[in-house]
Amino acid sequence: MISSTTMVNLNVPTQTLRGFDRLCRLVGKTRTSILVDLMRSFVLQEGKRIVEQVQQISSLAECGDKLVKTGVERRSEVKTPDPSKPARKAIQKRFSEFLKD
Repeated sequence: MISSTTMVNLNVPTQTLRGFDRLCRLVGKTRTSILVDLMRSFVLQEGKRIVEQVQQISSLAECGDKLVKTGVERRSEVKTPDPSKPARKAIQKRFSEFLKD
């Protein structure tokens, strides 16, 4: 499988680049391969962190919805469907790639 790539230019302090290049040579990898690995790790870690935050917010919203629903049911004795389950499934589907280990 051939994936597309994009050329990226960035400014790095000279001393940082020298140290990075020395370490690249020491481990026998190119700058590109190490930077791509670091970027991939960042995307996965931050993606998981964001998914967890969204799930926490969803749980809080679900608790709020239940409190409201309970209050309404007590007044009307009519059950309403739980809107939080489809929302949670939609969130899990959208962020599924970050939930995989």
